Amino acid sequence: MSDERERLRDIPGTTKRVDAPTIKRQGATALAAQLAGMTPAEQRQFWEERSRALRERQAAKRAHDMTTSVHEDQ
Repeated sequence: MSDERERLRDIPGTTKRVDAPTIKRQGATALAAQLAGMTPAEQRQFWEERSRALRERQAAKRAHDMTTSVHEDQ
């Protein structure tokens, strides 16, 4: 069995298997292709927008988690 196959992990409750290294590599390849067609200024804007969106998702998750934990304590 190859090293890559050994890294496969079962998803609990399913018969599917996830090959995380392959998924990560495919994502990196797609991202590199997307960025390759951009100017440096466009790449900067891309990352600024992505970073802003990530910060918003994290803030929303923190707010949700705080709300959920408050209700669980009652």
